[in-house]
This record gives sequence, structure tokens and C-alpha cells, in this order.
Amino acid sequence: MALMKGLLTTWRKYIIENNIFGDDWVKKDRKFVIFLGLTITFAIMFIGLLSGILIYNYQTVYADKELSSLSIRSKEISLFSSYLEQDLLKGTLDCNLYGNKLNSFFKYLYDYERIVSQYYTGQKDIDTIKYLQSDYVVASLDLYLNVNKFNSVCSSEKKNIVLYFYPYNCGVCDGITGKITSVVNDYNNIFEVSIPAEIGLESVEFVKDYYDVNVIPSLIVNGHTLQGSNSYKELENYLYK
Repeated sequence: MALMKGLLTTWRKYIIENNIFGDDWVKKDRKFVIFLGLTITFAIMFIGLLSGILIYNYQTVYADKELSSLSIRSKEISLFSSYLEQDLLKGTLDCNLYGNKLNSFFKYLYDYERIVSQYYTGQKDIDTIKYLQSDYVVASLDLYLNVNKFNSVCSSEKKNIVLYFYPYNCGVCDGITGKITSVVNDYNNIFEVSIPAEIGLESVEFVKDYYDVNVIPSLIVNGHTLQGSNSYKELENYLYK
């Protein structure tokens, strides 16, 4: 309202001082001047509103396309798992081929984690967040199992795999996340999977029971369970060099 009033005052003052329409016109048609000022002001506001709507629609369409792409990649991971299992049973696993594919899928997984974090931070639709996070967790555990299968056969090309269970709103996890980031940057053959332990999925509860995880946060490093907020201090002791 203050902005509109200021624009009107400035517009009226400019017309009168510069005698744009003549003295008689200004005296007789001040209402029209005010109307003209209002029209221009509302036009500016409308253009701003329209621009905001267009930007929002573009972001929404882009996000929908990105989510659709993520859903397809999740299905590709499941298909990859089937092929891996098939070749393991036949004893025809190509370690180089599957090793490269694992690298590719984990790059996708890290992108997926980034998008989920953005949605969570932005407090967007809660149902979408739950779906995205659940889908991400299932895809993560699928790849985690694939790495273990790969390592059981391709011993000369073993990949390090770190499974990180964390609680929501963790105030003591900075040390763990900082160490994981440092280790991932220092090692070429390491994958990391972060799982919210309280997400309520049966698959997550099964993996926690399987590795005797009783404390959150915890790390599973190449099958070794390290529990508690100081578990990161032992992380490198269990990595393949």
C-alpha cells in the first residue's frame, strides 16, 4: 500500500511540475491522472505476479520430470539386481562390467539423496517426501546387497561399502557425517549409503536386526557393525586398502 501511494504521488507530481497535459487539463482531470497512475501500478503488480506464477510452474514441471526420471532409475536398479543374481548363479559374472555399473548406479543414488534432502529441507508436500525417501531407501538397500554379492565373487576388485543408520534431527552426527565425507573423498573404491533408521520400513528393520544394530547412529563398514556417535573413529580400520 505504501509503495502504491508513493508511485501515485510521484506520478501526479511529475505531471503537474512538467505541465504535460496543460494547466487546464490538469485542473479538470485530476481524477483521470489518479486513475492512470492506478492503472500503471496495477499493471506492474500483475506483471510481477504473472512472472512468479510462470517461474513456479517451470520449477514444478522440471521437478516432476526429475522425479519421473528417478522412478525409472529405481526400476533399473531392480533389473540390474536380477541380472547380477542370474550371472552369479551361472558363474558367468563379468566383474569389470558389473563394477562399472555399480559406479554408475551409485552416482544416481547420490543424486537421488540430494533431491530428497532438498524436498525435506524445503518442507514440500509431506506425502511426496515420504514416497521419495522410502523409494530411495529401498533402492539404497538393493544396491548395498549388490555390492556384497559383487565382493563375494570379484575379490580382486572389492568395493568398500559403508551403511550409515542415522536418526532424524540428530544433534551428535556431525562427526560421523564429516568423517564419511572425508573417507569417500580419499578412497576411490568406496560407496556410502545413508538410511534414516526411523523410517518405518520392514526392510530397514530387517537389516538392523541382521547386523545387531541396537544404537542409533551406527555404521556398518564392510559387514562390521560400529555403534554410537563415536563409531566413525574406527571406520578406516575396516576398509579394504
